[in-house]
Amino acid sequence: MLLDAFIDVCQKKNYTPPKLLKISVAPHTSLMKDALPMFLSALHETPLKDPIIPVIGNVSATWLRSESEVREELKTQLVSTVKWRESMIRLIDEEVNCIIEVGPRKVLTGLMKIIDRKVKRLNFGNDEAELEKLKTLIT
Repeated sequence: MLLDAFIDVCQKKNYTPPKLLKISVAPHTSLMKDALPMFLSALHETPLKDPIIPVIGNVSATWLRSESEVREELKTQLVSTVKWRESMIRLIDEEVNCIIEVGPRKVLTGLMKIIDRKVKRLNFGNDEAELEKLKTLIT
């Protein structure tokens, strides 16, 4: 397989080899285009409001200030490459010094650690007890 050959080359040259991700879908790629109609239908039916806290779009790496901007960003995010690094650099440039990840893993905060170790990184799982801790922290 081509990926195996690439990994071999990386190892021979003492480069860090790519890390295979254990995922069941291919989000942020054109491989999701068949799921797009169902996603857009669900998005259309989902009520959204203007953000009350700043939100940065991962596709555009820009600030989203309205419900329509958030909706447009979500429409493209499923099938488009995200600009995670650019989004995080924008936050750093705006002097954000702490990020919070909610979910079962620590992938996004791990990526921030690579981008800038000075940014504080907090993780909260997706179970009720973890979400209660987060609620207490932000209220």
